[in-house]
Amino acid sequence: MIRRYAAYGALLALAAASAPPVVAQNVSGVVSTVDFGPVPGANVVVDGTFTGRATDADGRFALDVDFSEGARVLRVSYTGYETQRVTVDGPTDGLQVTLQPQVLSGGDVVVSASRQEETILEAPVTIERVGAAALARMPSTEIITSMDRLKGVDVSRSSMLISSISTRGFNSAKAERVIQLVDGVDFLDPVLSLYAGNLTGVPEIDIEGVEIVYGANSALYGANAFNGVVQFQTLSPFLHTGPSAQVRTGGRGMVEFQGRFAQKVSDRFAYKLVGSFFEADDFVATNFSTLTTIADNFEPDGSVRSPLDPRGADVVNRYGEAVALTPATVINAAGTTLGQLGLEGAVFTPGFTESDLVLTDYRARSLRFAATASYLVTDAVKATLALRTGSGNGIYQSSNRYAFDGIGGSTAALTAEGEAWTARAYVIDSEQGDTYDLGFLGSFMNLQPYVRPDGTADPAGRNYATAYAQTYAGAFAQARLTGASVEDAYVAAAAATAGIYPTIGDARFETIRDATLASTTPGQSPRFESDGQIYHTDAQYRFALPGELDAAVGGSVRLTRLRSNGTLYADGPNSPLSDPAAGVRDVRDGIANDEYGGYLQLQRAFLDDALKLSAVGRVDGFRNFDARFSPRVSGVYSFGVERRHNVRASFSQAFRQPAQLDQFIYLDVGRLLLVGNTAAGFETASLNPTEFGQPTGTIDPLRLERMTSFEVGYKGILGGKLFADVSYYRSVYDDFIGTRRFLGRESGGAPDAREFAAPPAPSDAGFANRTRAIQTWLNADQSVTSQGVQLGLEYAFDTALVLAGNYAWADIEEVDDLILGFNTPEHKFNVGASGQITEALGYGANLRWVDDYLFEMPFAEGVIESHVTLDAQASYGLPSFGVTVLAGGTNLTGSQNLTAYGAAVNERILYVGLRYTP
Repeated sequence: MIRRYAAYGALLALAAASAPPVVAQNVSGVVSTVDFGPVPGANVVVDGTFTGRATDADGRFALDVDFSEGARVLRVSYTGYETQRVTVDGPTDGLQVTLQPQVLSGGDVVVSASRQEETILEAPVTIERVGAAALARMPSTEIITSMDRLKGVDVSRSSMLISSISTRGFNSAKAERVIQLVDGVDFLDPVLSLYAGNLTGVPEIDIEGVEIVYGANSALYGANAFNGVVQFQTLSPFLHTGPSAQVRTGGRGMVEFQGRFAQKVSDRFAYKLVGSFFEADDFVATNFSTLTTIADNFEPDGSVRSPLDPRGADVVNRYGEAVALTPATVINAAGTTLGQLGLEGAVFTPGFTESDLVLTDYRARSLRFAATASYLVTDAVKATLALRTGSGNGIYQSSNRYAFDGIGGSTAALTAEGEAWTARAYVIDSEQGDTYDLGFLGSFMNLQPYVRPDGTADPAGRNYATAYAQTYAGAFAQARLTGASVEDAYVAAAAATAGIYPTIGDARFETIRDATLASTTPGQSPRFESDGQIYHTDAQYRFALPGELDAAVGGSVRLTRLRSNGTLYADGPNSPLSDPAAGVRDVRDGIANDEYGGYLQLQRAFLDDALKLSAVGRVDGFRNFDARFSPRVSGVYSFGVERRHNVRASFSQAFRQPAQLDQFIYLDVGRLLLVGNTAAGFETASLNPTEFGQPTGTIDPLRLERMTSFEVGYKGILGGKLFADVSYYRSVYDDFIGTRRFLGRESGGAPDAREFAAPPAPSDAGFANRTRAIQTWLNADQSVTSQGVQLGLEYAFDTALVLAGNYAWADIEEVDDLILGFNTPEHKFNVGASGQITEALGYGANLRWVDDYLFEMPFAEGVIESHVTLDAQASYGLPSFGVTVLAGGTNLTGSQNLTAYGAAVNERILYVGLRYTP
């Protein structure tokens, strides 16, 4: 994949070399700032066109401007300063432009809220923008995790590089209610239905800004733009030319390099090449609390098993703990059971720690490359070919913990855009590398041939699980039969089995680990053999209608193709049962899913443009679900001097198609069978120890999740120094998609609790349809209501000191017997300071506090304790060398910074670095 796009990069360079030469310019000048003099890198663009250039090291620029239709307007912008529009009547070579500092966020221009340019003050919905200057001051090791400093934003971090972002609740490792785009192009992994942090996104050195739109956005963006849209905007190769680079090193063996080179070969053609490499010792999870989700983890009285119990237990971050013995286990020909000798509850194999399974020194790694070529067909029409590829390592958490090893994806996108229209087409291709499931790895290591501690083969030919079970049972029985108490018999049995399972450092450990990872047999391999593609096209056209109406029409088509050979989805050997009684399968080689939609947006201004109203309506269709209409109506009223005060209100309805995993998964994680729910539904029985096996009803096939949301807010600049943004939202979800665990059959038929206690052998015809503890996705019968308040404040003393703070309150109405996965603290706040003290010295710092909250995912659920984190960074520029020195750190307080229960704590990392921008 990397070699393929390296070749593409070479082709771009060849095209650049053969492009026509630059023509003479007829407008030139100097751009300066009031505080620091001439500035390099300011953008000068002819308004209404793509013609533009960035200023050189002395702040100078030169453009070829067409004056055939009269005067033109130049748009002059520079990060951290107010954009100026300068009217030019004709050719000139002495233009002087002076920019004023913009220390508050209120002057930003955004495009994501209405899919067209508007100031952030007048956007009809809650939106946040972080520009390049603010990003450069943000202390972080990875851009997604730095977004949790914004109001109402939560980040779930599975490990150092694998994280996901959410707004307004429902935080999870999959971020399935938020879409992420790079220049309008999605980079969702089609197989895993996730973004894997920024592994396949854009290197930070090429980011011009990030826009986050909060709340329901299905009307403009379609399915799954349910709770938000995150848009990464990259630097133009026409405006930002030349080389730039950044290197950093720090704690946990962190090494990072990012580089960018762009060239404007002519006024018509420009290209850029971008690459990055990051590596560090990953965070490894060490939560040894007992899992409490399955009946085997409870005592007969319903109390939770202790992880220190000599019988063992199924704990969060050990993998491969399987039930080896139960009170019903018979130990001799006379039919004596362990229960008759006093055994209570189940005995578990010991399993393996996460650090052991990833060989202790697991390295988080990211390798990304992007090549872009842009051609101006005319001054107002641009065509862009963008190629991106990325891969990396990290630990991801969802239904289990997964070691991503070389996981990645490639994107090829072709975009054409004019002043009033955009059309694009792209394809996403995912690659799973050597990714493996830690739970499966531990479980299948149990089945490797037992080798005794002295290195000799087991004469009985047993596997590790059998050897452990028989040794434990014999020692327990012997102790009880010789008069020992039950508690002493447990201790004796634990001592007798202590050396059976190997740990890291024991040659037997790597032997059984390597043998298990080498297996390619479905149902016996912890690896994924899956791949998938997304084929997407969309377009938008803006035009005027009678009655001073501004209109936009657009649409999109998306095709998804999946194939896993039964290692993740219900395909291959795990295809759905067509005749459960006869065990006949309707085998399918892969899975296809499609969606398509179109929208119309109307906008009109009233009261001398003080009141702006907007209405959007969208219709979407799906292969597996009924068509859905989603509207949004919004209004903004602006008042005061320079319209610095803005009151907004919006009403919207949105929908969410269940993720591909929710629809088609078939994954046996040992204690649970995860099954998609688009067929006939399920008959269910209780897993609760006190009601075990009792019928509990039925589960219908999935429907689209629907949400109706209302929002009001105020955004304004007070006294020229204080920027305020406050909003209240209330959202009602119907057919809310959550998960439920129950006793059932994969075919959906009535379960048999007796079969759960004594499952049929693998050779039996009914094995694939046996009674199991199952988890599936379903729609809630009742509405789910969430609401919240978000408050953001910025106060600018001057460019050297900007204080910022935000607070968010989030609340959800619980629903009985449904795992909602809200995973969001009720209260949280950020307090930060940043600034440019001198032309050379800048800094940024942020303190974040979150309340404790319940975190629920299929892998584990538990309470994340309240904690405080402090991040800070300082930079010092050496202008004569084009170099900036960086020093910073994350989690400087060393707190128990945990964002996903069952994941690793995000530890302190200190770093230093150099940034080169000539």
